[in-house]
Amino acid sequence: MINRRHLRKGASLFGVNESDLKLIGGFSNNVFAANSDKVSLIIKYYPSSMYKRDSIASELDWIIYLSESGMNVTVPIASINNKLMEVVFNKDEACYVVGFEKAKGEFVNVSNHKEWNASLFYTWGKTLGNIHRLSKFYQPKDPNIIRKAWDKDTLFTDVIHNNELIKQKWENFICKLNKLPKNTNGYGMIHHDLHP
Repeated sequence: MINRRHLRKGASLFGVNESDLKLIGGFSNNVFAANSDKVSLIIKYYPSSMYKRDSIASELDWIIYLSESGMNVTVPIASINNKLMEVVFNKDEACYVVGFEKAKGEFVNVSNHKEWNASLFYTWGKTLGNIHRLSKFYQPKDPNIIRKAWDKDTLFTDVIHNNELIKQKWENFICKLNKLPKNTNGYGMIHHDLHP
């Protein structure tokens, strides 16, 4: 859970009060909805103990690129200091704070076959295909932004090292995959937790 000082400071940087924040989830309960005078927004808090600044900057750059390329994404919005990423502190602990326009619409109801159906899956796949196509031409605005290879994410590395048999099988698997060509048609950015 994000501490109160971080919540208060982060909210104020996007023109809202801590009392306006409503927790809506996130991987580490770090995503909040709020309404300002101008817009409904989402504020994400990234404790530095769990998230790296460069990773967040990389995500923001990618989202902006997708938006500028015509994809319908929720773009980051600038803070009152005209920054896309702010840093707030509580004692020595830093927390990165980012605001986004709140997406219009509603979550897909997976129990409703009028929504959760072949038409949705087709559109979903087409959208993902467009994102993959755009990834072939993506060049970060900041040359220091380097995306991690898919097999270097902690989702893979932290879990497998606890079991020697799984670790050995994983390393063999990676060795085989790394022999495949890494050209722009078959290798690029992936979204490994796509969900409705």
